[in-house]
Amino acid sequence: MRKSLSIAIALMFAALGAFAQRPAVTTAIFDIGEFNYEKAKEGLDKAVKHEKTATDPKAWYYRGVVYQNLANMKFDWNSYIGTLDAGSYAKALEISKNEDDVKRLQNLSDDPSAVAHESFAKALEYDLKGKYKKKVDIGLMALGFVVFNEAGKLYNDGVKDGETDKDMLITAYERYQRVFDILDIMTVVKQAEFRSELTKDDETMDDDLHFIKFYQARVAYYADANDKAKPLYQELVDAKYESADIYRELANIYAQEKDVESERALWNTARENLPKDNAIAIDEAAFYQRIGEMDKLFGKLEEAIKLNPNEPSLYNVLGGIYASKVVEHNNNVGAEPEDKDESKILSDEDYQKYLARAEELLKKAQEMQPEEVTNYTQLGNMYASQGIVPYNANRNLGFSAADQKKGKVLQAEYKEHFTKAKTEIDKALELDPEHSEAQDLQTKLGLWLGS
Repeated sequence: MRKSLSIAIALMFAALGAFAQRPAVTTAIFDIGEFNYEKAKEGLDKAVKHEKTATDPKAWYYRGVVYQNLANMKFDWNSYIGTLDAGSYAKALEISKNEDDVKRLQNLSDDPSAVAHESFAKALEYDLKGKYKKKVDIGLMALGFVVFNEAGKLYNDGVKDGETDKDMLITAYERYQRVFDILDIMTVVKQAEFRSELTKDDETMDDDLHFIKFYQARVAYYADANDKAKPLYQELVDAKYESADIYRELANIYAQEKDVESERALWNTARENLPKDNAIAIDEAAFYQRIGEMDKLFGKLEEAIKLNPNEPSLYNVLGGIYASKVVEHNNNVGAEPEDKDESKILSDEDYQKYLARAEELLKKAQEMQPEEVTNYTQLGNMYASQGIVPYNANRNLGFSAADQKKGKVLQAEYKEHFTKAKTEIDKALELDPEHSEAQDLQTKLGLWLGS
């Protein structure tokens, strides 16, 4: 009898427990309406763990609602309460008067959007009759916006004031992924509505949400999580997403990995996908310059100029590269044997070709963009380097009649080059009187011309 009695008592208490849980959900719903989220959270957290209501879609749905609201509060309390109806707003406004009460609500969960996502997913799983499908869809859409905004704030704070908080950026990466995870369980109709609402006020945001994938890749990249960033960038490349930055940043990853062939293939793809992007043309050329394939470097920039004949920066960059090769040649011609780099000395044919092309391109750049200082400084440096060769040769002459005669020729030659250089540098300083490189060269030219 005792054994039977104890079983009966146990069954009675179990029944009472189940009976108690069902009203708990209803009470929690009432608490939500009364803006009593602490009690609502407590009741629904218990309800979804109780064996009798653990598979109740209603309990999971309202738990999602609670945590979705907590996520919204945590992100921006003032903006959140501005969206409430009159009754809830009045209660929330009363809470706002006490900062501790606000913080207590905001800190009810460390990651409320994660719990909301899980709860809505469970509601769909257990909602075999589809009773809560539309309601969950609405909750997921609201949650998607909260999580997207969370991720953006973490992104901005993670790179604030030039400082990088890698942990914060990885959290941003996870939040961006959560946006996609939330989308995955929305209905197709609600997905389309979410995409439309998210992108309607910004033309840079595409309906395919590639821009979110880009943000996700970038925060991982800034956090030095290349294993996370690389596949995302590749997805964007494959999708032909129109942003030069995805190629630059993926190229940097390949450069860190010393994967020259992958980087080469990437730049080829970049030129195909963004044929009119002048910056990409310059970046690609910089790659070939870095790996020492000069023929490819010049060829790529010459090709870019043909495609973009009205872009002054291309003339500036290519002209500057030709000019730098001339300068390197001239600096090494008269250098001491121990300081000379034979690899930088050009053949006579290449020297004349580079000199003529540099002059042509930089003069064209000056016509197209007369306010750009480097159009003048690069040309001035090249002319000055031409003058250095006869200047140094003249200084090494002796006092014989033959040397004196040769010296007059050399003086005329270097003064001609230095004068041309001074003309360019003077123009540069008219545009930017504080340009340190131009100031330094102007001083040297004055000394050289006066000697």
